[in-house]
Amino acid sequence: MLHRRVLSIVLLLLGLLAACSPAIPPVATSAPTAVPPPAPQSGIRGIVLVGPACPVVQADKPCPDRPYPATLAVLDQAGQEIARFQASADGNFQLTLPPGAYALEPQPPKDSPLPRPQGSIAVTVTAGEYVSVTVLYDSGIR
Repeated sequence: MLHRRVLSIVLLLLGLLAACSPAIPPVATSAPTAVPPPAPQSGIRGIVLVGPACPVVQADKPCPDRPYPATLAVLDQAGQEIARFQASADGNFQLTLPPGAYALEPQPPKDSPLPRPQGSIAVTVTAGEYVSVTVLYDSGIR
C-alpha cells in the first residue's frame, strides 16, 4: 500500500513538472552553406638592384649588381600615390594590389644623390597573379 501511494505521488509530481516546464522549441536545421574560397591575391613582387658594383668589370672577374633596400612608391592611373614601402635588405619586395594599371616609382635616397633610380616602371596587375619586376638604381661608379 505504501508503494502504491509513493508511486502515485511520484507520477503526480512528474505530471506537474511536465505541465509547468516550458516547451523546448525544435532546433532549426538547415543545409550547410558553401563558403566561397578566398579570391586569389594579386600585386607586384620583385627585386631592387644597384650597379655597377665595381669600377672595372672584367670577363674573368664578374661583378654583379647588388641588392638595394630602396623605398618605392606606387601610383594609380590618376598619378595619386596609393602605397609607399621599402624593399628588404636583400632587395626583395612584394605588395598586394587589386588588378589595374600602376606606376612603380623608385625613390631617391634622402641624403645623397646616389644611387640614382633609373625611372618609373609601368605595371599592369592581373587578377590572381603577381607581376615580377626588377628595379634598377645607378651607383654612379664608372
